[in-house]
Amino acid sequence: MNFIKKFFSQPKSPEQVAEHIMWLVAKESFDKFREKNFRTQLAFDHLDEEEQNRIFNELVVTGLALAYLSMETVEKLNSHEQSKLLFRSIKNNLCSAYVKQLRSGDVEKELCDLWYALLAKRCQEYREDYKNYKENFSNRRENQWVGITAIGGLHHIRRGKSTSQDALLPDFSRWCGRMNINIQKAIAYNSQN
Repeated sequence: MNFIKKFFSQPKSPEQVAEHIMWLVAKESFDKFREKNFRTQLAFDHLDEEEQNRIFNELVVTGLALAYLSMETVEKLNSHEQSKLLFRSIKNNLCSAYVKQLRSGDVEKELCDLWYALLAKRCQEYREDYKNYKENFSNRRENQWVGITAIGGLHHIRRGKSTSQDALLPDFSRWCGRMNINIQKAIAYNSQN
């Protein structure tokens, strides 16, 4: 019966899919933020609350940038116009879904508005990184944005003090990879159910 219900149910709106992805990113970010190894690597107990909050925000923006850039790529590569519109609409609603959630938690409007600028800034930065280092991401079967956002996100978490030898990079790359898989599943499931 459940299969029949899923088969005949209507797809969710792009706004609903974006909200679902936003919740997924927020949950994955919170889970990573709470991981013992992650905190140990960052000497978390020695950081003040403002720095801890900044790290959480960097996790969220890394996840949102990964989702945004992945959908941007799929949109560009897709030859089906209706699919292009769907990915564009989901992509364009990601940040507003997060901002709406922040506003519902009584976060000041000025702080919420900064999220639009932050996501745009990170996406532009990661596009430039890809242009400059695309030969390092030559496997066409993999989502290049996983590696780019992992390196860039960790760089921001470490306040520019990360290197290719950073002990946290493999773990952070796996986290971005898992997030990418979960985002793709969410898009596929919510676009069809």
